[in-house]
Amino acid sequence: MAARPTPRSDRLLLVAAMAVSSANLVVYPLLPALQERLGLSTSALGLLSGIGFLASVIGQLGLAPRSDRWAPATLLTIGTVGMAVSMFVTAAASSYAVLLAGRVLAGIAFGVFFPVARGVVVRDREVAGYGRALSRLSAAEFAGLVVGPFGGSLIASAADAPTALVVGGVATALVALPLARAGHRWPPGAPGGEAAPGAAPAPARPRLDLLRQPGMASAVLMVVGVMVMVGVYDTIWARYLTDIGASQSMIGLSFALFAVPYMAATAPAGWFIDRLGPSMAASWGFIGLVASLVTYGVIRDPWAATAVSFAEAGAQAVTGPAGQAAVAAAAPPGRSAEAQGTSAAIGTVAAGAVSVAAAPVYDAFGQVAVFVGSGGLVAVIVVVASALHRGARRAPASSPAR
Repeated sequence: MAARPTPRSDRLLLVAAMAVSSANLVVYPLLPALQERLGLSTSALGLLSGIGFLASVIGQLGLAPRSDRWAPATLLTIGTVGMAVSMFVTAAASSYAVLLAGRVLAGIAFGVFFPVARGVVVRDREVAGYGRALSRLSAAEFAGLVVGPFGGSLIASAADAPTALVVGGVATALVALPLARAGHRWPPGAPGGEAAPGAAPAPARPRLDLLRQPGMASAVLMVVGVMVMVGVYDTIWARYLTDIGASQSMIGLSFALFAVPYMAATAPAGWFIDRLGPSMAASWGFIGLVASLVTYGVIRDPWAATAVSFAEAGAQAVTGPAGQAAVAAAAPPGRSAEAQGTSAAIGTVAAGAVSVAAAPVYDAFGQVAVFVGSGGLVAVIVVVASALHRGARRAPASSPAR
């Protein structure tokens, strides 16, 4: 039997997750400087932001599922190195095309790393421990929201944007070597690297039969519900805060004020998920998220909106890992990474579609329509997911090994 993950290798995975997330996010506060350096229009920044989002689907569907057959450390290393290289490409960009190439590479690297990492943290745990394990990984990812944009802004203020990107790339690259050397601690497939009894070999690419697994459709819908909100926020959050009177510094502060309580809430959220079960915990969390969306639609003070986002972080700390834990619990033997990659890709496509629709809705009808409307959409998704979950529980029980 192959070696099980150790606390040391778990810590390495969390550090790598923070590094990859930080590198992916560091570019966003630097976009105005890059725009001025290359003489880009504001509309060009829209494609620059969105293309990495869509490119992540390539990593989620095309590469991440292969860690159920290959050593996961190989793909984790590829994702980490790819993110580092994307920083160097972006720093050296002398044209818009090269800048886009850097963001495409970053999106693919991000799409590879996180589904594989989620597959790793659930493989050697019982279902009752998925919530805590995934919550810790989610906290590391959100730490990147603080470290990347904040650190990058400080370095750019002292030097320039390319220097900040190079520093981010070097820091990320330094994590790749210990990741590659930790490969023997993270075997592919089921626990211990052994195939579960009677299990078919993991496929080389995602297959639609995965969505027919009991509980999988409802779990994926929970992921979609969270990503719908991401699509709305990514598109109009800064515009919304500006319109209700927020300054540029306050907009930046709102991101930190969301990330910090999110990270603080992950430990109790993981316990809550494991105590109630992923589906029930997600349902309770979504009540808080829908209430937050509706509240954004009616308040007109930026400090009040920031306070709501501070409270919303606790609900987000439950719903994100709960959806991932539900996917892990429904995944068939030896297909953990495939399940995480497929659900993440479907969620990403949903977020992309919502982000495209949110801006024109906001422009035409205002904050009430976009926030209350998206809250209603999330509520419908959760109701359907709950109904599918109840139907899956009435189906013949199975006990898949990861």
